Amino acid sequence: MAWSAGPLVPTLQVENPPSECKDGRYQQVPVVLVGNKVDLETEREVSLGEGQALAEDWGCPFMETSAKSKSMVDELFAEIVRQMDFCPMPDRSRVCCPQCTLQ
Repeated sequence: MAWSAGPLVPTLQVENPPSECKDGRYQQVPVVLVGNKVDLETEREVSLGEGQALAEDWGCPFMETSAKSKSMVDELFAEIVRQMDFCPMPDRSRVCCPQCTLQ
């Protein structure tokens, strides 16, 4: 889940994880909360503390990145892979839909 820490998001409008992340078929998908555009420090409207507090409420890691300056982007992908290691494997005995042929 990512948002702009700069002027495109005037307030932190992400308060609850999407329902898809809490229940249903995406329940076991790893979540990393990411504040992007931190290179726009003078235009920042979402503080580091707000992002950290939200991630703590959600129980997930938090990172700040800048895609423009490539700051922390590699580290973000490494964190996503680390989080995948912590997610339980899905139950493969269950078929997700009638058309599915994967086992």
